Amino acid sequence: MSLGPSGAAMLEAISKIRRPSPATSGSQPIGSTLADHDTITETLQKFFNAVMDRFVAEQQAAGADPVVTESENTRSRDVELEPIRLSDCGSN
Repeated sequence: MSLGPSGAAMLEAISKIRRPSPATSGSQPIGSTLADHDTITETLQKFFNAVMDRFVAEQQAAGADPVVTESENTRSRDVELEPIRLSDCGSN
């Protein structure tokens, strides 16, 4: 099974994220800078955009309308509810 363009972009984005080594997990790596944070933020943004692009493409391919409309069957209906007593629930 091959990845589509957005799948490849997601894989690329994930591979660029730096993971701390087990010895330094829980603490910021030595030499880490604000530029590293910006790079990670940018990578995550690319990942998010790729995921959203794929989602939108799948929705359009499925013929789904991106605007959610309330159908006639899901409108609120009048329902009569009977009050219950605590003793009816089996707990005394």
